[in-house]
Amino acid sequence: ILLDHAQDFTADPLSASSLHGIDIVVAAGSTGFMAQPQPDGAFNMLRPEDVSSAAYPTERKDADGHTVLVVNSEQLYRYVGNLIVGFDPEGHINFIDDRSGPVATTSEAIEALGSYIGDFKLETPAEVAAIYRSLTRTELIRDLYEVIGETTAPLNGLRADVRSRETNLGRLAADSTLWFARNYVSENGLEIPVDIALKNGGGIRSNINGPAILQLQVEAALAFNNKLGILPVTADQLIASMENAVSRYPARDGRFPQIAGMFLEYDPEKEGVSDQISLSVPSRLKTLIVYRQDGTEDVVVENYTAQGDLNRVFWLATNNFLLTGGDGYAAFKAINDNPDTQVVIPDVGEQQILKDYIQDALGGMVTLPEPLLDNRIVNIHDIPVLTAYQIHALTLFGRVTDDAASEGDFDNDGVSNYAEFHFASGSDDSDSKPMVLAGATAEGLITLSHARVAGSDATWIYEATENLSSGTWDTLIQGEHFEMVVTEQDGIEIVELQSLNTGFDSLFMRVRVE
Repeated sequence: ILLDHAQDFTADPLSASSLHGIDIVVAAGSTGFMAQPQPDGAFNMLRPEDVSSAAYPTERKDADGHTVLVVNSEQLYRYVGNLIVGFDPEGHINFIDDRSGPVATTSEAIEALGSYIGDFKLETPAEVAAIYRSLTRTELIRDLYEVIGETTAPLNGLRADVRSRETNLGRLAADSTLWFARNYVSENGLEIPVDIALKNGGGIRSNINGPAILQLQVEAALAFNNKLGILPVTADQLIASMENAVSRYPARDGRFPQIAGMFLEYDPEKEGVSDQISLSVPSRLKTLIVYRQDGTEDVVVENYTAQGDLNRVFWLATNNFLLTGGDGYAAFKAINDNPDTQVVIPDVGEQQILKDYIQDALGGMVTLPEPLLDNRIVNIHDIPVLTAYQIHALTLFGRVTDDAASEGDFDNDGVSNYAEFHFASGSDDSDSKPMVLAGATAEGLITLSHARVAGSDATWIYEATENLSSGTWDTLIQGEHFEMVVTEQDGIEIVELQSLNTGFDSLFMRVRVE
């Protein structure tokens, strides 16, 4: 059995044909997720958000024509690998059990596994419990469990995601880098306008699930604790660097960018260009815009064509791994190796930078949704189309769902967040939220008010009926059946329907949102 650290099995599978005497390869560092297409009880029962990219196991032939099986499992104990094989008298694989495949660490999969193997009890051994109690009394562990902030949505650091698209944790890390770099140069009297920041997805190693953000989670997410590096890059060096950043996609490569102060669009169907010091002719980059510290917008690439003077300079904040040429960022290494170039390397790690940013810049509260609403990195073949309600839900709750509005219970309290927010239905803290208020004027006319997101594309339709059992609802028309007054505060509109008059003797009303 060979334990391998291949970075992306799906893009560059291990060449089993060069091996002798190896039966099984466990691709421990790979990103491509393996599973069988159909679940069998607990086996191959995937989490709802996961899709396999290769069969479990994947079969290859070695240099002698014998079977070699390649397997892997997802990171962070989200699955446990499970391979059941048989061998012939000569020690070659001759049987693969159909139950081979990952077992998810979810309550559903554990329940299914328990049903399969019969009664069993999960108990913590007394010795393990004693060791745990001892550890929790140490100063180190107490420090690691310090709460440094909160997040309204889980911060996504999944390997497959941070190496293929922008995530909210990736953005948070990039924003913290830019924020700290700007503060550092200002506090140290350096006249450097830090315009942009770049983090590599490979440097993000874990999720921060929240709602509490622990020091332990920050250290796990940014496990390398790379130091900050601030350097000047010319436009052609920036083009080369950002081409390198997206050059390996769809491979889940560590060089994939998480950025601040920039916007880019790229076409992964064009040739990927990596490890270049400078480029004047973009390949995958369709658009690259820098939003400079002084507030100006600088278009570097437009419609696959470089714009302006390629010698103009931008100041970029990154980490010392990329600064020394890691992940193919050859331009940064060339800049750093040039003794005539000013490069600033503060003696502070990215863990402290992120902690300071959350506490000092964000006041301890992270409010980035996942997925993000306003992507800075856009694959032109993968532009998501969200419904008006999904955009509305993302704005309010930091999450999006395919469920009906009545089923969007994001905080798992048994009540739809949509109903809680807009109509204060069943919420313990409903008094602090905008709510639907029904009342009447002195003339006996009904009034109704509710909350909605300002500027939302969602359409609100007011309907009424005399008989709930009829199934027939009439649309109420503004100006004919009611007048509307709208006031706005902090991005939330309070809508009041006044002078409601439908002509019905009795009235049931509903609000439909599209």
